[in-house]
Amino acid sequence: MVSKMFREGSNFYQTEGIIFKRQPYRESSLLCRCMTRDFGMISLIAAGVQKEKSPFTGLLETFSQIQLELHRTQKSQIFNLRSANLAKNHLQGVSYQQTILANAAAELYLQCEYLIGESSEYY
Repeated sequence: MVSKMFREGSNFYQTEGIIFKRQPYRESSLLCRCMTRDFGMISLIAAGVQKEKSPFTGLLETFSQIQLELHRTQKSQIFNLRSANLAKNHLQGVSYQQTILANAAAELYLQCEYLIGESSEYY
């Protein structure tokens, strides 16, 4: 069930997700692939998160489970991150070898997601 914030018909959403991949975007932003409970696999832009004083510092690490507040215009497929709170870091206390295997599994999943179809049921 998608949780809409504010008024009905708005483009603001609350959901939970796990970061699968992140890459730099422009000077201080990140583009992330995130498996969410409500939308399946999504892309989101986290503007300014690489700035020194960003409140999101350390939140958008791979395999972090996060409570997300997102915005998306009707014309866009990419969500914009508005707020985030860490629920759980799934790599805390995991060995280097296990981290490498987890990253390989995530990359394989990202490559296969087009064959799998609707992915929200896999969350």
